[in-house]
Amino acid sequence: MGLAGGLGIAPVTSVAAVISLMTMANCSVALPGRLHHVYWPSVRVAALAIVPSITAGVLLLNYLSSSASVIVRVLLGLVIIYAAAGPPLIYHYYRQPLEPIRIRNTLTLLFAGHW
Repeated sequence: MGLAGGLGIAPVTSVAAVISLMTMANCSVALPGRLHHVYWPSVRVAALAIVPSITAGVLLLNYLSSSASVIVRVLLGLVIIYAAAGPPLIYHYYRQPLEPIRIRNTLTLLFAGHW
């Protein structure tokens, strides 16, 4: 996403939509039969933050992509640089006293919700 958006190969909104569809497809293949390994209490709490954030992000992306594409590219670059060591959610889950399979499936489910 960073390369395509940064080089102007495609509009950032289109790249974001394609990445979201790919994530949804990957998660739909990875999760069937594994939902019993998801740590549901934390999914509910994380969803309370994720759903409004995604909504605000999509609205902001649509607004900025039509009026300030340079700002969108700069913000994309900053987010990629800032998150190079891994997203905070991943770091948080791997610090919890949960089995690795529960962590992996919980994160997969949460990332599937980003579409």
